[in-house]
Amino acid sequence: MLGLGRLAVQLVCARVHLRRVRRRRERPGEILAPVSVIVPAYNEAANIAATVRSLVDSRYPRLEVIVVDDGSSDGTADIVAALGLRGVRVIRQANAGKPAALNTGARHARGDLLVLVDGDTVFQPDTVHHLVQGFADPAVGAISGNTKVANRRRLLGRWQHLEYVIGFNLDRRMYDVLGCMPTIPGAIGAFRREVFAAVGGVPTGTLAEDTDLTMAVLRAGWEVVYEERAIAWTEAPASLRQLWRQRYRWCYRNAGQCSGLQVGGEGPRWEGR
Repeated sequence: MLGLGRLAVQLVCARVHLRRVRRRRERPGEILAPVSVIVPAYNEAANIAATVRSLVDSRYPRLEVIVVDDGSSDGTADIVAALGLRGVRVIRQANAGKPAALNTGARHARGDLLVLVDGDTVFQPDTVHHLVQGFADPAVGAISGNTKVANRRRLLGRWQHLEYVIGFNLDRRMYDVLGCMPTIPGAIGAFRREVFAAVGGVPTGTLAEDTDLTMAVLRAGWEVVYEERAIAWTEAPASLRQLWRQRYRWCYRNAGQCSGLQVGGEGPRWEGR
């Protein structure tokens, strides 16, 4: 009964969100401010070339791509450098964790808007443009995109695709309507540069850096909205072992977030896939 009640609330909020989005799109003006896309990467040799190419192929006119190699041992940075793509910079650093890599990229960024992307995520040509249009509202400080599962040919991938559509997409519509967006996903999110700096960047001493960053933006008085047209295709776990490790990590970090657990030192390290 609780599950059905939750679904009913989600569907009602989805209709309200649709009307709200239509009103947003009727606002005059188009956002074309410079955008810096930051890609933290640790041992992403299998995916990084596709990710960077998809970003360079974006139809957004003022775009730079910053790939921060966080001490990879598989030649990730060399692969990006060998592509020789215009507007792409590679920054190498000793392994310090994903939050530190994102903060490094932000310090080197030139754009007024920051887009954070995972190293195994592929954008559509219109994703960046759709993602940043919400900043036409001066009250919006950050925007969540729409994450979809790319590897859904097998049963496990299809199940996760349904989970993403129902559990993430509908949830974010509901959160947008209620004004309580808890998390901008690491796979696709956009921030005003001044807001990102004002909240101290990505927290490095937490198990849930994406949730903590989003909450910090909300506490600072900014709105966080959801843009369903900004689609990012990401690789979901392809085996039960990978799925178990991912969900264990999610449950552990969420429990730590609720209890106020903090991690000392440089923050959590990357976990191999």
